[in-house]
Amino acid sequence: MTNRALLQRSAEWMVCRRLIGEHNQNISGWVCTPCLGSIVMSSKLLTPSDKSLKIPARLDQLWRARAFVSSMAAAAGFEELRLSQIELAVDEACSNIVQHAYARRLDGEIDIRVQVERGRRIVITLVDTGEPFDPQAVPMHDPRTSPDDLKAGGLGLFLIKRAMDDVRFEFNVSGFGLNQPKRFNRLTMTKYL
Repeated sequence: MTNRALLQRSAEWMVCRRLIGEHNQNISGWVCTPCLGSIVMSSKLLTPSDKSLKIPARLDQLWRARAFVSSMAAAAGFEELRLSQIELAVDEACSNIVQHAYARRLDGEIDIRVQVERGRRIVITLVDTGEPFDPQAVPMHDPRTSPDDLKAGGLGLFLIKRAMDDVRFEFNVSGFGLNQPKRFNRLTMTKYL
C-alpha cells in the first residue's frame, strides 16, 4: 500500500471512528436524492415501508445505495448520528461486494432491499451473485491500532458490525423465487431505533 493510500485510509479511519461513536461529534450524512430503478427479490408484494433498489456493482454507484437507504431510515425516525452509521455500513458492505465478491467485474449487480418498521427498526438486505467469502477468515480490526499501523483487510467488516446492531452473512443461498438468481449471497443488517 502506498503512503498516499495509507494516509487516505488513516483519514477514513478517523472519520469512521467518529461515526461509530468513539468521539461525541456529529457528522452530516449524505444528501438524499431520488434513486432510480427497482427490483423485487421475492414473489411477496412490497409495502410502502418495504422497498427495493438494484444498482450496478460499481464504486461510482454507491451514492445511490446510501441515498436510498438513508431516505428510508430518515423517514423511519433515525436521527443524524444513527443515519451516518447506517450509511457507513451500507457503503462499506457495498464496497466489499464490488471489490471482493465481483473483483471489480463490470457485469455485477447489487440488490438492496429495505424493510422499515416505523419507530422500531430498519432491516437492510444486500444480495449479490459474486464470489462468496468466509467473514471468519478475515482478521478483525483492532480499534486500538494506530492509524500509522493500519493494514488492508478487516476494517470494513469491523465498521459494519460496529455501526449496526445485527449483521448476518449467508453464502450460496439457493434461489426459489421467480425474480431470484439460482444462487446468491445475502447480507442482512439491522439497526434498532
